[in-house]
Amino acid sequence: MLEEGKSLEWGAPGPHDYRGRLHVAAGDDASHSRLSVELHTERVEGPRVDDGLTEAL
Repeated sequence: MLEEGKSLEWGAPGPHDYRGRLHVAAGDDASHSRLSVELHTERVEGPRVDDGLTEAL
């Protein structure tokens, strides 16, 4: 029986309401996984945030 996936959530108190979630789920077959990342912040830095996330992944 396959598990539905694993998640990790985080956040930082403060004026920017920064929080996120990383979720790993089974892919189409046993050799693949599906990764999703959600970020929320009130601080807008556009491309800088996207570039940092791409580099981290």
